[in-house]
Amino acid sequence: MPNDPATLTNVDREPIELATRAAARLSKVVEVALDEVGLSLPQYRLMVLLVDGSAVATALARRLTVSRPSITALADGLVERGFVERVTDTRDRRCVTHSLTDAGHTALRAGDEAIRARLERTVSFLPARKRKAAVDGLALWIEALDLKREDDEAIAAAERATTRATERAKAKA
Repeated sequence: MPNDPATLTNVDREPIELATRAAARLSKVVEVALDEVGLSLPQYRLMVLLVDGSAVATALARRLTVSRPSITALADGLVERGFVERVTDTRDRRCVTHSLTDAGHTALRAGDEAIRARLERTVSFLPARKRKAAVDGLALWIEALDLKREDDEAIAAAERATTRATERAKAKA
């Protein structure tokens, strides 16, 4: 369970406000890097999710916190470029999975490299002793985001279970 944001002291809030501004500025650095290799940030985020294997649109939408139609539109562009393929489940034709193609893996590596180069250049302006702290700080954000996603997924699963139980109870009544 996360700490209650209301309990953050003013000392804690000041770095969060700085982190907010840093995140916005870093987002632009990433967008520019991806633009150099012909990818958008939403495309990159989708491809990162697919690197570990295929997934259905509903699961992708939940992980990216966007609507299912948004995933469909995003995937359409990646399918057209040959970066993602859709495969219909032979047991359930309504179920379509998305996976990265070889060209998609190549494009994702190009995106990773472009971002890495931009971040390395940016962090190189810091004194050597601060560079590691800056990079380690970003890694901690990944950990926090993963923990938050797990918490959000657990809450959503509990809500779905409650809804199903309520619907069953109504059907019996």
